[in-house]
Amino acid sequence: VAREPKSVEAHSLLGAFYLAKRDVAQAEREFKVVADLAPIGSAARLKLVDFYLTAQKPDEAKRIVSEITQKAPDSMPAWHRLAQIAFAERNYDESLRALKPILKKNPSDLDGHFLQGRVRLAKGETTEAIQEFQQVLKLEPRFAPARYELALAHLQTGNLQQAKAELKEATSIAPNYIEATLLLADLNLQSGALQPAIEDLEKFVARQPGLLQAHTLLGTAYLFKGEPVKATEAFRKIVALEPKNPRGPYLVGMGLRAQGKSAQAKQEFEAAIALAPAYIEPLTQLVDMALLEKRPDAALNRVTKQ
Repeated sequence: VAREPKSVEAHSLLGAFYLAKRDVAQAEREFKVVADLAPIGSAARLKLVDFYLTAQKPDEAKRIVSEITQKAPDSMPAWHRLAQIAFAERNYDESLRALKPILKKNPSDLDGHFLQGRVRLAKGETTEAIQEFQQVLKLEPRFAPARYELALAHLQTGNLQQAKAELKEATSIAPNYIEATLLLADLNLQSGALQPAIEDLEKFVARQPGLLQAHTLLGTAYLFKGEPVKATEAFRKIVALEPKNPRGPYLVGMGLRAQGKSAQAKQEFEAAIALAPAYIEPLTQLVDMALLEKRPDAALNRVTKQ
């Protein structure tokens, strides 16, 4: 930078360096220099926009990108950013307006059709959304996010089987796709397809053992299937991952209760309440157990104590 103070590339690298060091103020200064040096419609000028989005300053990002689209209307990346910002702000009509010049210039713009599909879906225009996602898949059949969004659209129309088929395809393309895997497992649970849910989740937690929701769904599937020992094992992973999460001991208690281990289950329910005194589910279990044991006084005392 000292040798070439007007080098866009040098200031860009320096901005990225400061951003990596979390020196936000210095990074902003460098990216402002980049924006001042770079041509109005260049990709380099958008680095300041991207910085503001990363820094959670969408108003600043929108101000700059709006200026770029006005002065350089042929800058398709700028229109993309504007459409994305508007979508994030739930200004769906504004997002659609920003997408028009993109798709007019390039009717095969994959990102444009994908975002337009998401906008249509958010507006509740499921037929149009499905058409957009299908167009994306014509352009790129292995684009897993489009499969996922298409599944969401099918769910809005009540087409559960088609939604599951799209999710299965998405997870086949991208096995570590968290949202698609969890949604498919949840839908399988709701529809009673327990074994497919278990098989998918067992593979998934083997690859990504740190995801609480996956262990929760896996344990629930085993519980519904009548295998409380395996359910308890899955639920204990939650406790191991987040010892202060009250849902962990509560679910372990549910697994132990299903095994007939009432004393141990009660200990887990009490542990959950100790972590979160306002947590009503474990208290409900303790009261229910006391009533089934024909100890109504104990049930009343436990509620009063709480």
